[in-house]
Amino acid sequence: MQITVKLYGSFRIDRFKEEGCRYPDGSTAQAVVVALGIPVAQADIVIINDQRASLDYVLNDGDVLALFPMVAGG
Repeated sequence: MQITVKLYGSFRIDRFKEEGCRYPDGSTAQAVVVALGIPVAQADIVIINDQRASLDYVLNDGDVLALFPMVAGG
């Protein structure tokens, strides 16, 4: 299946901003995070097709997955 992955903040370092990617049918958002070498605990906000989602969401062909890192601040 083909999905679009959008990365934000520090996730873009040595990666990409937006890219079309192929993953096996039945892949979860977490599987994409792991495949990209992003520590799962750092994937703080997961957005799929403009809706907040969890890492166990099963992706569908054509989905847009946006990943945001944890942000610290005061």
